[in-house]
Amino acid sequence: MVPNGTWLDVEGAAAHLQMSTAFVRKLVFEHRIRHYKVGQRLRFDPEDLDAFMRAGLVEARPVSRRRAG
Repeated sequence: MVPNGTWLDVEGAAAHLQMSTAFVRKLVFEHRIRHYKVGQRLRFDPEDLDAFMRAGLVEARPVSRRRAG
């Protein structure tokens, strides 16, 4: 849980993720990102947003070079 005053609204979450507010709202609608509802307002824990980004990590793999032949 975050200390008082560090919750992010949709705009803050979008800035934190470097994505549009429309995309953040889509993630909420699809239940793909953890969020909290306070009345009708959405709030996000920055640690949850970071975990969402880490969950999408795709590890790099070595590139194999093929010879045309």
